Amino acid sequence: MNNQHHPHRFLDTRDGRMATLWDDLLSLQVDLFLAHEVDLLHGIEGWSRARTVLDVGCGNGYFLSRLHELDREKTYVGIDISGELIAMAIKRHQKPGLQFRRCDFLSDRTMPACDFILLRFVVQHLDDFETVLDRASKVLAPGGGMLIVESDLAGSLVRPSMPLFAGLLQAFEADRARIGMLRNRLGALAAIAASGSGWQLDFDRPVAIPSVGPFRGSKTIAVFKRWIDLCESSGGFDYPFHETREELENWSDLESSTNRIMLRAIYFSFDPEGSRRPIPVKKNSTNIYPATA
Repeated sequence: MNNQHHPHRFLDTRDGRMATLWDDLLSLQVDLFLAHEVDLLHGIEGWSRARTVLDVGCGNGYFLSRLHELDREKTYVGIDISGELIAMAIKRHQKPGLQFRRCDFLSDRTMPACDFILLRFVVQHLDDFETVLDRASKVLAPGGGMLIVESDLAGSLVRPSMPLFAGLLQAFEADRARIGMLRNRLGALAAIAASGSGWQLDFDRPVAIPSVGPFRGSKTIAVFKRWIDLCESSGGFDYPFHETREELENWSDLESSTNRIMLRAIYFSFDPEGSRRPIPVKKNSTNIYPATA
């Protein structure tokens, strides 16, 4: 057990091992989620109109590079506070129409203007959404939009169950809540945005990514392993990590195993002049999550 707790080290890539683990996890997530996220984007009018895309917290740049391959009509800029991950992005992916730079979205005053903002697996690690909205409103063109994608651990499901792995998810959620992160308060984002000038919630919906086993050697297992490694290496909380890995290995061989990863997609449109009519909420509205959490 690690008795030295470092709650903010989960994102610290100055440690070489942490940088490698994040690089692996980010790439695996893209391979697993890309098709579903692209389908989501294609259903957003603001994405279809956008010409300049800003990816906040772009990590190693792999996701943005895949978007660039699929749509070269847009210009893409990825930013991240991690110098290590941005260095990887520049080395592997930078080219005309696809640029990366190290900066802090919440404090840097030289942010590029854009038509569309991506925040993938970023808001969960923040504690101040008002500042996110304020910074976004300064760089986003009128009529643009901001898409937030987060993991929905409560909606995700593995069968047969893995009690230790499920307990680790709960311990992580509790640790994030303890230090005030927004991960457990995503339902409050709409109310926060409503108090800001020009923002409107267009949808808040689940994205299901189902798969069937056996999972040994799969990218699903690799994602789970890297996530366990990150939790252990960051030293945020104590847990029987070794036993959890053993449980995962046993589960990966089961013919009857199934998995459903759930993501939560939240899209805000930006209209500072208020000329856009509010979208009426219908009974079959895609805003399926409660307004508060």
